[in-house]
Amino acid sequence: SIYNDVVVECPNGEIRIFVYPKDTFPPTDHHTSTLVGDRIFLIGSLGYVNLRRPGETPVYVLDTLGFSISEMETEGDGPGWISCHTATYDSSLGTIRVEGGQVWSEDGTMVPNDQVFHLDLKEHAWTTGI
Repeated sequence: SIYNDVVVECPNGEIRIFVYPKDTFPPTDHHTSTLVGDRIFLIGSLGYVNLRRPGETPVYVLDTLGFSISEMETEGDGPGWISCHTATYDSSLGTIRVEGGQVWSEDGTMVPNDQVFHLDLKEHAWTTGI
């Protein structure tokens, strides 16, 4: 199943579930979740076939203080509709490194991602390499 919710386990053992409208946070799966400060960056998704957008990379930001979520508009050449990848935060560069996984291509097939991408969190811009 693909979900558009966030499940939080509180220190006291309580479970809280935040459900978001599909136009705010569409059903997402096979993404990465990277904690940076008090925000979690959700990058990529396999998602439903009819909702995939080849060439675009979904990036959402969850504020862990109030649990609001919003889409992050990005610039540059991102990985495209990526899923099953890894993401790590590099505090010295202020970027999230995205590598591996697979990308939904224009012809409707999944192809391996063989590049390394960096999302600059200050500029909201993608670069390759580094």
